[in-house]
Amino acid sequence: MKRIHSLDYLKTVFAVLVVFAHTNWMQANMSPRVFVVGNGLLRMLVPLFCVIAGYFLFHAVQRGKTRKWLLRVLMLYVFWMALYYPHWRGQVTGLRSLGTTLFWGYLHLWFLSGLLLAGLALTGLLALGRRLAPGWEIWFVILPATLCALVGVTLEYLDLSGLASVSAQRYRNGLFLCFPFLVIGFMLSRQMAGGNPIAGRRRLLAVAALGLGLLCLEAWLVQSWRGTGVMIEIPVMTYLAVPAVFLLVLGVDAPPQAVDLGLISASIYFLHIWAFELGYLLGFDTRWELLLIGVSVPTLIALLYGALVPRSRRLMRRGGAARRAEAAQPPVEPAS
Repeated sequence: MKRIHSLDYLKTVFAVLVVFAHTNWMQANMSPRVFVVGNGLLRMLVPLFCVIAGYFLFHAVQRGKTRKWLLRVLMLYVFWMALYYPHWRGQVTGLRSLGTTLFWGYLHLWFLSGLLLAGLALTGLLALGRRLAPGWEIWFVILPATLCALVGVTLEYLDLSGLASVSAQRYRNGLFLCFPFLVIGFMLSRQMAGGNPIAGRRRLLAVAALGLGLLCLEAWLVQSWRGTGVMIEIPVMTYLAVPAVFLLVLGVDAPPQAVDLGLISASIYFLHIWAFELGYLLGFDTRWELLLIGVSVPTLIALLYGALVPRSRRLMRRGGAARRAEAAQPPVEPAS
């Protein structure tokens, strides 16, 4: 599939924003305006990543590579959980706590566990629909995703209102957050693959502006209602703003990058917590220093990886080709 460079730029910007959010600068400088940014605009990050994943999942399904997509997410999750084992091992006191930790994921790695669950739900329901009602299988995905979105938002606002005490993990998870947005990306990709235009650029700009404005308004109303001590995990207006922003960026014909921004954005997202640890070790403990080291160290690692791994692969391919050529040579008769 053709690489979409505009999405690489977007993912890199959002990965940097994730690092910024994890420096806890906003929590230390909370005000109504900061609340609107942190619990409004920045709450687009995970939903947008899920929409992007759903967009590419559709193409994987179409090419018969569903298992490969799911296995890749699983392997990424296992790898990063293993790498962060020193951070979460203290949470484990027995088999039950181990299972809980592995199911929910450590800190920012919950996104991978959620994405895996969402991917399994989407592809499983799609396969079920094809078996039970061929031609209508997409509704086996759309209706459960809509229900999950409604349940997630309802649980969150029950918690915010004080009518019920609901842990954020009960609605900020693969089923109630990742799954609906994964389906949105999947459906947008399906629609475009069928040659059906979504909307014109002007209309998308209007919808995106409206969605972002309503997203900020929602956050403002929540802090006016419950104060700045609460958090919003799934603003309702992300369901309007995120798809519009995604489609706008998707339509931008961005130039190729001199470096692999996809690799860099992933490295920043997954490695920045370890980069923070390096910062603490070196005495860099201010939030702006942590932001700098949380972005620069993973970027450097990604650049080194991008430079060394392709070279090693080329050498391995050359070595393999040489061995195959040697094996193909006819045996030499010994001289009599």
